[in-house]
Amino acid sequence: MPTAPVSEDNAPHVQLYYEDSGVPSRTAIYTTLVVLHGTGFHGAIFQRLVPLASPAGLRLVLINRRDYPGSTPFSDDDIALSTPGSPQEDSELFLWERALELARFLVWFVREGKVPSISTSDSGVREGGLSIVAWSSSNIIVMSLMANLSRLPDDLRGTLEPYMRSYIHFDGPRWALGYPDSEYFTLAHPLMDPTLSKEEKFARFKHWVSAYYDHPDVASRSLSGLTEVPPSESTSTTDRMSPEEDAATSSYDALVHSERHIRALPPSVLLRNRNRALFEYDPEHVVSLDLWPKVPVKMLQCEKSLWDMISAMWETEDTYKASLLEKRPVRQMEFHMLEGCNHFAHWDDPEKTIRRWAEIA
Repeated sequence: MPTAPVSEDNAPHVQLYYEDSGVPSRTAIYTTLVVLHGTGFHGAIFQRLVPLASPAGLRLVLINRRDYPGSTPFSDDDIALSTPGSPQEDSELFLWERALELARFLVWFVREGKVPSISTSDSGVREGGLSIVAWSSSNIIVMSLMANLSRLPDDLRGTLEPYMRSYIHFDGPRWALGYPDSEYFTLAHPLMDPTLSKEEKFARFKHWVSAYYDHPDVASRSLSGLTEVPPSESTSTTDRMSPEEDAATSSYDALVHSERHIRALPPSVLLRNRNRALFEYDPEHVVSLDLWPKVPVKMLQCEKSLWDMISAMWETEDTYKASLLEKRPVRQMEFHMLEGCNHFAHWDDPEKTIRRWAEIA
């Protein structure tokens, strides 16, 4: 079982489990995608992408976050930092510690895995390096990293810079970016529904998050063009999984132990990280926008995903365009839609997903 050490020297041992698709067979220079999973589902949910990686010239590295199979569980002290009602500073620290663990993993992997750094081919094409792909709620970790680059130890930041191609924000929800819920939509998030037992919450969540939503007018860029109710005849991705597939890709224990607290982190903390990572500039001080300036953020949302995901891209794109018009410094961004796909595009349509990742990485 491959694991990577991600704790500080002399600190309690912490490790992250990962799976590596390996070096592509037909090229010595390739792009590495380090992929983070979301809530309740771990790295195995991306397994259908693995056999497609080498033909696409990609190396996939699938990380299991803390509390998920093979990785170190959260301690009671870790959980205390994320418990609702804790001081805001504790929530910030919890996310920052996860960001540091990710950075340490990346440094360890580029060395141990002999990842080629970014180079330019004779034809002017950028080759090599790595991109982070953060699916769903895992964007809270990568946003914390990008928001706090000035806090990242110089040796970690300097080691990674020659490798960092991009950060792909893959179908992340609006709450993870600190956006408020909308009064336009009234159905309760299953994990936050007090009328459900823990078991009912997880079952309802899996069906809800993996449904196909036929939004009436995505092109309108208006909440009125979205729906929170999937068609009655459609089948959610997880409903089509066998019991063995469900057991192999999801983790009820992580949901109960930590994710229910993480989902309730203060929006103000998540909003602050998003702004620092993407939009805040201070000419008097070194801020995140000054560091890793060649690392863009590329939002890739899924057309038939939850309204929560699609509206997150709209609002972020609006802020980005307004900043450009006002000639304010921003991190370079791109905005893409994965047509016809739901939140589990990598399971239901792995070919389309890997192709789009390769195009934008």
